[in-house]
Amino acid sequence: MKILIRNAEVITPQTHMISDLYLENGKIARTGRGLAAEVRADRVIDAYGLMAFPGGVDPHVHMHLPTAAGFSSDDFRSGSRAALFGGTTTLIDFVTPQRGQSLPFALGLRKKEAENALADHGFHVSPVEWRDSL
Repeated sequence: MKILIRNAEVITPQTHMISDLYLENGKIARTGRGLAAEVRADRVIDAYGLMAFPGGVDPHVHMHLPTAAGFSSDDFRSGSRAALFGGTTTLIDFVTPQRGQSLPFALGLRKKEAENALADHGFHVSPVEWRDSL
């Protein structure tokens, strides 16, 4: 399917502009003003006054989270798969070190658990203690 999104507010690290977006097979093929005269679309969406995002970011997820009842139901693969089906393309999960465990070591373990993730992902820290070292 070919989709033309007209007049969307597009914000990138380099620019902020009003632009048209032309999508072919679910991917952005072209951007620019006045694409309606240049492309043939199956569907046209007027996005005047709206922002266009390629996907959502969920900044608070719990993948493979240990609990008293066992691990949470989703690991990084199943959780990221579900997220992608809903349009979320980036997940941010927690690194929670054990007491006495260094942050770099705990992060390394978490990265290993996330190797089978299907979506972009990142981590933030749940501090469990304050120490003079990492």
